Amino acid sequence: MKKIILAIVLIMIVGVGGFFVFRKLALLSPPVGIGKCGDDICSESERANSNVCPSDCLSDQSSQPSQTSSAPHAIVSSSRSPTPAYGLFQLYGDEYRQFRTGMKFSLSDYWNFVNQHVARLNIRFTRTNVLLVWAIVEPTLGKGYDWNNEAKTDAVIRATYAPAPGKQMDMLLVLDPARTKGVPVEIQKSYPYGRETEWQTFVRAAVERYDGDGISDVDSSVRVKYWQVMNEPFVNLDTGNFTVD
Repeated sequence: MKKIILAIVLIMIVGVGGFFVFRKLALLSPPVGIGKCGDDICSESERANSNVCPSDCLSDQSSQPSQTSSAPHAIVSSSRSPTPAYGLFQLYGDEYRQFRTGMKFSLSDYWNFVNQHVARLNIRFTRTNVLLVWAIVEPTLGKGYDWNNEAKTDAVIRATYAPAPGKQMDMLLVLDPARTKGVPVEIQKSYPYGRETEWQTFVRAAVERYDGDGISDVDSSVRVKYWQVMNEPFVNLDTGNFTVD
């Protein structure tokens, strides 16, 4: 009888001890879906919290398909490395007609061509020198302004700001006080000195027309925020006869 009782006690001791041993091992073992940091396996918990073990989930992230747009020439943005934006000179003006002629583009075709490429290349700025040459816009002082002149001032500025898929465009618009067509302002006699009032009136009219403030605007989409006075004004400095002097 004593042997039977002793056997039962031993069995109970072994059973209870085994229960605690295996329970401890179970607690030390990671649950399903957690994994071990450094095992190159992106577990559920590591995927849910990127700070747990980012090294395990790097390959998992790189294997994910990139999000693209079905729209033609759309820009694919990335939070890791944003696409740099930059500017390009004379995008919408018609100074370089030889290119447009060679491509057999109308001016409208050319603007559509530019719109597609500025969206693809992420070009955000442009500049032109000839749209607000004083002599072109106001050929005869005091006789009004010709915004639809040989430089196509209104049309080019409208095209620059016209909405298009993926396009974000700003313009640096140059105000030029030249009073003689075809002669660079930096080698002309002193302007606007002696005609400051007329020059100031012209500048105010141009800014009001293209500043997008809702007053006398050329178009609701046009909003020029950046302005420059003259181009390369210091070429012939200190002669005493030039505008910059």
